[in-house]
Amino acid sequence: CGQRYKLSVIRGKRYWVCNNHHLDKKLCQAKSIAEKNICNAFITMINKLRYIRTPVLTTAIQQTERLNMKCNGTAEKVRTIEKTISELSNKCLVLARLNSKGIIRASEYAEKNGKLTDQLSRLRAEKRKLLQEQDDNQMLSGLQKIDGILSELKEPLTEFDENLFADTVTQITLTSDTEICFELYGGLKFTEAISR
Repeated sequence: CGQRYKLSVIRGKRYWVCNNHHLDKKLCQAKSIAEKNICNAFITMINKLRYIRTPVLTTAIQQTERLNMKCNGTAEKVRTIEKTISELSNKCLVLARLNSKGIIRASEYAEKNGKLTDQLSRLRAEKRKLLQEQDDNQMLSGLQKIDGILSELKEPLTEFDENLFADTVTQITLTSDTEICFELYGGLKFTEAISR
């Protein structure tokens, strides 16, 4: 149903239960998940990631670094574009006022307004592209964070580590009754089976 899960203690055991299901079982058919099953899935995911760390994370970091090299000076470029967009928007406004007062002909207005609108569209598209590249910087720092954490794990994880969980996971999504998806810093997503 898309609702968040909340912690519930049932007969001394910790479970995560859909908020709607908790309020009324008719609102959502999702079953509760024992917290230990989530912890076990996390341990499995971390151990797999440790094993494939070099080929997966190293490649992802290198590719993201290459993208970032292309977008040095992004913030300044965005500010310049925003200033130009503001100036062109003001010109469009002045042009519209001149047209509404009959100071310029309709055909002249249409021609000049069309050119300004085209310029605005190109600038907005360029700004969106630059902002996407800026998001890639956050992705890189997240990937590097995960890589650093995993490089410090010398042995496979055998018990749930709450600090490791907090340092690596940004979100958990239940994809089905038998699968859970962990989203990590840097945008990585890994799906693991959960036992019931």
